[in-house]
Amino acid sequence: MSPLLRDRMATEGRWLFFHRSLVPMLLLPAIIPAVVRFQPPFGERAWNVAWVAVCFAVSFAGLVVRGLVAGYVPSGTSGRSVRNLRAETLNTSGMYSVCRNPLYLGNSLVGLGVLLCLHDPYVLVLYTLLFWLHYERIVLAEEVFLSGKFGEAYAAWAESTPVFVPRLALWKPAGRPFSWARLLRREAGTFAGILLAMTAFEVVTGYFVHGEPRFEVGWRIVVGIAMAAHIPVRVLKRIDRLRGGDDSRVEQSG
Repeated sequence: MSPLLRDRMATEGRWLFFHRSLVPMLLLPAIIPAVVRFQPPFGERAWNVAWVAVCFAVSFAGLVVRGLVAGYVPSGTSGRSVRNLRAETLNTSGMYSVCRNPLYLGNSLVGLGVLLCLHDPYVLVLYTLLFWLHYERIVLAEEVFLSGKFGEAYAAWAESTPVFVPRLALWKPAGRPFSWARLLRREAGTFAGILLAMTAFEVVTGYFVHGEPRFEVGWRIVVGIAMAAHIPVRVLKRIDRLRGGDDSRVEQSG
């Protein structure tokens, strides 16, 4: 890659980093038609339920990856800041020892599992393409930033650690206890979002399949679980902010 192209992609990556919450909206032109034309992928109800379970398993795998990052990072790091690129320390242990961008790996699996519910190949192709173009540039921007800040330490870590696909043989323990409290603070919202997105797809696609939305008991339970996971943590985080707590610092975003 030429230096000029690399600089341009890094600049684009910084812009995408600051606006990354808006990028998934680009999937809507594909998701809406997929919802309208949705048909259950299998004739038997049991197989359709099994398919939803597979979709959830894929998203849950992404949640586990994100959870391993959240639970092992030092307090006050690896947050969700969209204001700037910051790094107090270079984390090279735990999930960061097997993959340089474990959070983005987790994000990819979370999104993939949710979109698999639609059983639409066009949505999956667009998602894969958009994810690649989006995060390729963000990762490049972060690498330029981290390389400039940590120099040889970053270069040595990047040389031996895969960008995206984990190499489990490289695993190094985090050297600190796993924090369940930090896991819940960081990922309860993600867990709730997965359940609510899948429920929304089920209810809306049910309208186009049956002529009316069907909010069955099982999905009501799912929504209840999502709310039970999210609301208490949301309230506690709000209280912490009112007390002056700061949970926005980051180690390295990926």
